[in-house]
Amino acid sequence: MTFWRNLSYEKRNGYLLLFALLFGVLVWRLSLSATYELFVQNGVLESQLQQAENAPLAIEKMQSRASRWEQMALAYTATQNDAQKQLFARVSETCAGNQVVLRELVNAGGTEESGTRIETFRVLLEGNFHALLKATRQLEEDLQGGRLVSVQFQKINDRRNRRVYLQGTLYVQSIMKEAYEKD
Repeated sequence: MTFWRNLSYEKRNGYLLLFALLFGVLVWRLSLSATYELFVQNGVLESQLQQAENAPLAIEKMQSRASRWEQMALAYTATQNDAQKQLFARVSETCAGNQVVLRELVNAGGTEESGTRIETFRVLLEGNFHALLKATRQLEEDLQGGRLVSVQFQKINDRRNRRVYLQGTLYVQSIMKEAYEKD
């Protein structure tokens, strides 16, 4: 004890601070660290329990979303003849309503992949600028049996008639199942 009494006031405070720090580390290692780990683990387990309670609702939401996606995919699924007929009917109706000329509608090809075939149709339209843009917008919004994937516009100068008009090439893709095509 004489050692402690012989120390100056500053050194005593330094040693007290060092012992308090060592005591704090010892207390943390022996009791508080285990308590903290259990607290974190309890939070994780409570969140897992909450997810488990909501699992039936989440499964139901996922199933309804999957059925909606399947219905949307079926809306775009058709046979090639059906798709071309539907496309021709819709494009003709839109062109007549907007005073646009339908120059051609051809099958530009398709790709096959895992039981489905994606057919691409090329539609060539001509008309004045405003009418052709309006018709393109209408086709993009309400086209059934396919989807408008690309549009290419070109300004044409007709020197014989001295008029300028817009020509639009639209590419429409339709998804077809192989089973329907083989029938």
